Amino acid sequence: MYIGRSRRHDRATALSLLRRIAGVAQGMDELRASLAGELPGRVVDGMADSAVIDALADRIARGQMTLIFPWLEAPTIGAPAIELAPAELPAREGPRQERMPRIDGLRWSVQRASVGSTVQAIFQASGFAGGESATVRVLERTPGAVASEVASIAAAIEKPEGEMRVDWTPKGEAERSLACTEEPGEGPLEFAFDVEAGTAQSRGPSGPLYLTNTISLRIIDEQSGDPIEGKLGLRLRFADGAERDVESTDGAVEVEETLVGPLTVIVDPEGRADETHADNAQVQKGTLEIRHGYLTVAVDILADPAALSTQDRFVLRSEDGAYRQERTTKNDLIEGDDRLTLRFTGVHKGKRYTLEHIPEGIGPLSIFENVPVEQLLPTAGGEEED
Repeated sequence: MYIGRSRRHDRATALSLLRRIAGVAQGMDELRASLAGELPGRVVDGMADSAVIDALADRIARGQMTLIFPWLEAPTIGAPAIELAPAELPAREGPRQERMPRIDGLRWSVQRASVGSTVQAIFQASGFAGGESATVRVLERTPGAVASEVASIAAAIEKPEGEMRVDWTPKGEAERSLACTEEPGEGPLEFAFDVEAGTAQSRGPSGPLYLTNTISLRIIDEQSGDPIEGKLGLRLRFADGAERDVESTDGAVEVEETLVGPLTVIVDPEGRADETHADNAQVQKGTLEIRHGYLTVAVDILADPAALSTQDRFVLRSEDGAYRQERTTKNDLIEGDDRLTLRFTGVHKGKRYTLEHIPEGIGPLSIFENVPVEQLLPTAGGEEED
């Protein structure tokens, strides 16, 4: 039977034909499937049978739709329409519409996870029969680089639709990522995932998963190898740019929830930045040794601070250019006397130093040049930092 444009059925005729079709076995299912091609399947599922018939009749009368039922003989147009009560409608069996499989809603169960803990890759599936095989690919993403696969997990679409969860432990699978060395300043190590099941594939990867670890810091003297006694201030700069101040006691401190990625540890953050850089592998391992042996040097300059400009600068620099620190008259340690006393921190052992006075608007004037640091200590009252 052919209902539609070439037959030029009006709405009343279309209603009559559609109601007759609904009265035969599987007829209503056929009508619902036809309307599902025009409207979303979930909308059609929620419509009453009479509403489905009305919607189809409207489309046929406007010439927007053609229905073909080759298995059904055309009824006599003039025959009276058969009104069906709800109890007389044939039972519907099976799915009314075959929907394309779809995967979306990808996300991790947590945004940050400790190394060795199990996380879940979560996604939404729809349009499946249930029981299909799926593959979850875990990807390492590094800023400025193409994502690379570090794990492939076999999974299953357990039900036709709904939320699916797949376990992953970022341990052995991510070993080569955690072992890579990155330059300080790059972003944290992060993982994403995508999903494929038959012809269905997620449109893109999930959001990021970051790893954290508890690290033990040991601060030792670079000469003796012994732990630095007492309290020592440290500043940690993480891979995401965040900073945290901690304090070691007798050369040891533990730092929880350290982001896996390049890490900078700054000893004596209020003085000269004695920086130690760690890469992914060291942070993932969980232990980091910091060799510390810098000095604090106090220098007396025979000049009346009151006669100097606050814009005058005093620069101490090492011969090899690795060290440079600047002070002004505002940094005078002893106020009210006739000399300027400046403290320089983080001074390297075993090197030669030059101290320059740079008056406002004038070039540098040398106070001393290429003097071994050991010669500065006895006369300047320098002492090794704790």
